[in-house]
Amino acid sequence: MGCGNHRISDSNDCIVDTLAAIADAQDRVDDRDDKCRTSCDMSIDELVSPTRSRRNPFDTIPVLLTVEGQPFEGVGARRDRNGCGIFDVVRSFLFRVNDVDEKNGCAQLELLELDPCDNGSDDDDDDRLGGRRWAIPVDIVTDFDRFLFRLDNAERVIRSGVCITVDLDDFTSVSCLPPVRTFRN
Repeated sequence: MGCGNHRISDSNDCIVDTLAAIADAQDRVDDRDDKCRTSCDMSIDELVSPTRSRRNPFDTIPVLLTVEGQPFEGVGARRDRNGCGIFDVVRSFLFRVNDVDEKNGCAQLELLELDPCDNGSDDDDDDRLGGRRWAIPVDIVTDFDRFLFRLDNAERVIRSGVCITVDLDDFTSVSCLPPVRTFRN
């Protein structure tokens, strides 16, 4: 994405401008068209596309962020609804941009959860990660590898309701996934 395509301010902060454009697009969800297939521009324009209909009820552009080239994982907690403890900790590499404070360079990000196509455990993920498609030795599988495998096999994206506030100056890249319809947890 050329940072100027959806620039709201004259700052040179590409991450701030990109996330601000995503937040604005998600807020207004109006009609637009785009021919790009693999960028934040494409995701923004697909979200607000004139072909948006009941068959295409997108409401979120999921984003991945990096800090110095490493995947950024957000951590937060909500009250435990199962009665097993006080908190239900949520960790995620995938976010929804809820708000951007361009003046201060901060954003509120909601941690997104993935609903897999099957009900396998993380141990099953390790077994499948060593299979033909991923071919990662199980002893070096990272949390991000597990996340990518679950992302590749996700049936739904779920809004966790857990939000974090981040300093956008700390990020080095943003990767936009295609728009999705999210579900509430």
